[in-house]
Amino acid sequence: MLLMETRYLCEPSRAFRVIALAISACILVAGCGLSPRISQVDQAILADVRSIGKVLGEDIVEGFAYGGGVEITNELIIDVGGVDSQDSLNRASDLLAKRDWVILSQRPNRWVMLKSTTWEGAHININALDSLSAKEFSDKLRKVIVGANDRDSILIVNVYQT
Repeated sequence: MLLMETRYLCEPSRAFRVIALAISACILVAGCGLSPRISQVDQAILADVRSIGKVLGEDIVEGFAYGGGVEITNELIIDVGGVDSQDSLNRASDLLAKRDWVILSQRPNRWVMLKSTTWEGAHININALDSLSAKEFSDKLRKVIVGANDRDSILIVNVYQT
């Protein structure tokens, strides 16, 4: 009887199946403890950004983060009360500078990129509304943009934290 069981376990196809099943089980068990890294913006950062003007709309965009995981970007439409797009960008940048944000890069009348000196990995991209195509926005934000009265004072603010 022992001889039959040993021979049965020694068959190449059976041994291969047992090993494959054992490896699969190990991978499955190990994988259950791993979940993708999700990078979300801290609520204190969002409060900081919301304070620079009147928030007309807000949405969330999920994307793949560099190096794996999921990066959640908060997209806000904010009216800062500027007389034109450059004035609006300047106002937003100045208000954020008072809250420890520094300009990394900018293009006059188009956009400004900032980084927080307070919150690690926190970034803001601010775009003048006229520098972007309406098809780049969710339906929710597109409705806000179409209904806006003073388009020159409106900025699109993307906030993300890596």
